[in-house]
Amino acid sequence: MTDSADQVAAIEVVRHRERMLRRVTESLPVGVLQVDGRGLVDYANARASALLGPLGDDGGPVALRTALAAVHPAQRAALERAAARAAQEGTEPVVIDAWVRPGGEQLRCQFTVTPLTGAGEPDGALVVVADITDSTRVRDELQARATTDSLTGCLNRAAVLAELDRALAAADGEPLAVVFIDLDDFKAVNDAHGHVAGDALLTAVGRRLRAQARSGDSVGRLGGDEFLVLCPGVADQAWAAALARRIHHHLDGTFRLGRVRVRSRASVGVAVARPGSGPDASPDAVVARADAAMYRAKRRAGPRRPAG
Repeated sequence: MTDSADQVAAIEVVRHRERMLRRVTESLPVGVLQVDGRGLVDYANARASALLGPLGDDGGPVALRTALAAVHPAQRAALERAAARAAQEGTEPVVIDAWVRPGGEQLRCQFTVTPLTGAGEPDGALVVVADITDSTRVRDELQARATTDSLTGCLNRAAVLAELDRALAAADGEPLAVVFIDLDDFKAVNDAHGHVAGDALLTAVGRRLRAQARSGDSVGRLGGDEFLVLCPGVADQAWAAALARRIHHHLDGTFRLGRVRVRSRASVGVAVARPGSGPDASPDAVVARADAAMYRAKRRAGPRRPAG
């Protein structure tokens, strides 16, 4: 006969601690998945099921791939690899943002994969899932307000100049055309039709510029009636001048602003910069050259043409 009272008491303590840990885990505002070394989910709290969708029918272990079925495929593969490395090798924690669609609504979630593997312990990993949809939306809105001109929807002055600075500072950057646009007689529109019409004209010009921009181009408003378009990958000065003529053509015409029709004309100047080509490739120097070309176009007699 063996007195097992101490052993039974120790087992009961362990069970009590496990129940407490489960209660704590179930109360967390994040999803928790415990994954073993074979890639099976041994445990998932209710929040994980709420974020990822039902994880299985019988409540038994399911493959991590199955548990992550609602995650975007490319990000799901990255999560599986991270969990496998964490479970088997005990790597450092990994954080991966992913799109999740458990039902009709798409969520943005942050997954943190942490190894549970340790000396004398079985292989395993912990995957914690946090819904960051709202915080991501707020962050994106704040960034948009900080970088977007509220009237036209183009980049604001600081943002477009920062984009130019980044393009010119890139060691392997492509040649870049900088197009400077100034609306002719814009004050006359304000005087004749009011500032509401003037604002509507600026908005329409910004919309036309963005419609003409290629993928990778940046359109910004410097202020007043001045705009800047950054066009990477230009072939040469002739190509850039042709680009400026096309922009000029699309801004030379009639704009319908509610019940008012106004005739718009623009002066356009273009400068080409090659990153790393010395002081002439600094943002201020490039903008100054495009600005000077625009004023040459404005002074030119006859029909206005873009100057290069």
